[in-house]
Amino acid sequence: MIIERSTPIPLCPLGVTAGKLKELVDSWTVIPGPAAKTYRVRLRLNIHADNAPRPCCNLVIAVPARWDRVLPVVWTDDAWAYRSINWHSQPKGRCDLCWVLPHEWIQWIDFWKLEGKSNREIAELAGDWLVTACELLMRRHYLGRTLGLAQWPEAWTAHEHFGKGVGQFLISNSIPYRLYRKDFPP
Repeated sequence: MIIERSTPIPLCPLGVTAGKLKELVDSWTVIPGPAAKTYRVRLRLNIHADNAPRPCCNLVIAVPARWDRVLPVVWTDDAWAYRSINWHSQPKGRCDLCWVLPHEWIQWIDFWKLEGKSNREIAELAGDWLVTACELLMRRHYLGRTLGLAQWPEAWTAHEHFGKGVGQFLISNSIPYRLYRKDFPP
């Protein structure tokens, strides 16, 4: 089913605030998922790249029934996206994106619950974060392709992969540390 552009994007059960992200999101479609209470969102995302035409990328977001405990999976089939662990995506098969660590997702959801935010507020915060993080990752893929980069530049900070990345997150980027940062989550 096609959803009108003026309505919230249903990335989580209650949606993403369309007003905040209307410049990023070009269009979206909701598709029932393979399991009960799951769904997929097909999203056409505008990428903000300096001194370049506004390219778009196509994403699919698989939203699990327990999105507050399980990280939504995001992937793209765009040919220009890098397929490499070093570019925070799967090297084989569909191009799953590593847009955030699962530990970080759950920790922020739990933190928002402790703050007393409603389910709707948490869904909007989580959905906004998901779209913003994916736009940043895909912008870096696009710039990497445009500039002909073979490796992820060190200047683009990111966690390492797998267990090492989880360790980095737990040590330096846990919520107590981030409470002092006004720019997170994005």
